[in-house]
Amino acid sequence: MTPRFPLRPEPVPRETVPSFLSRFAVMRLTPMVEFAQNMGFSFRRILDGDAEALDSLAHWGGLSAAGIEVLQSWSGAPIGDVRMRFRGEVFISRALRNPTLRGCPVCLREDALAHSGDPVEAMAMRGDWQLREVTLCLKHRHLLVPLWTADNRYARYDFARRFKEIEADILAGTMDRPVCDPTEYDLWLDRRLEDREDSTWLASHGLYPATAICRLRGMELLRLQADPEQDDIHRLRAAQQAGFAVARQGEVAISAAFMALVEAAGGKREEPKAVFGHLHSKLRTDFANDPAFDLFRHLLRECILSVWPVGAGETVLGEV
Repeated sequence: MTPRFPLRPEPVPRETVPSFLSRFAVMRLTPMVEFAQNMGFSFRRILDGDAEALDSLAHWGGLSAAGIEVLQSWSGAPIGDVRMRFRGEVFISRALRNPTLRGCPVCLREDALAHSGDPVEAMAMRGDWQLREVTLCLKHRHLLVPLWTADNRYARYDFARRFKEIEADILAGTMDRPVCDPTEYDLWLDRRLEDREDSTWLASHGLYPATAICRLRGMELLRLQADPEQDDIHRLRAAQQAGFAVARQGEVAISAAFMALVEAAGGKREEPKAVFGHLHSKLRTDFANDPAFDLFRHLLRECILSVWPVGAGETVLGEV
């Protein structure tokens, strides 16, 4: 059997495959792309979740089949039609892939301080930080902050190189922000990602539609209580919690929340697209052909039909 490298990193909980590969490469004093090629695969194949490339990385990195599977589950793998599988759930790619990568600077500083060598050998990118619906590190009650932006995905995922550029700021604490208490939504989302535990009505729905509906409905609920002093991230977090507080209860509560928006807008004097805002437009366009949103689209459609006069043959949220 081909020998494994004696010097290799230990995976960090929730670490991604590119992060592990990047730390492995810097320990071997080799650029990441070149290091991947030396092990018999391209970095592109790693990003695409290629099985042979993952097996090779597992061998050289001393990982079991289960170990590399866990790393890959936190990385996300393309499954076609701009979809990705992440933690056993199906998401659209843009929910996980963004030119701007975020993270918790406190986690990264702890990684570095617990390591006796080069700090970037230890700084690990956690997979949950990729998901745009995740905004908080529960361990440190720290909001995720932008770390860097790179359109080229090779530059974006060369973690050791990128971390070296911001290492001084991470260690000095200049990227730190005030602590932020977790919401019920934060705790629910983290449990779903960790082990799929869910005691709410949303347990029977995919995580992608569930989080999207919580955010969109919450934004519309908060639109009636605009707070000009609240910044974007805190408004987003408030919207997620407001939407989750309703959605976790089920269909009756969701329908009641739709009617509350109608009443707040003055009844049928306003058009549905004005009353329901982005929630209406997303269900009518972006999510129109996605069966994961069928029930939510149906509930909003029933609300619209119960309030506004709709003529025979008219289309409401994709149905005649």
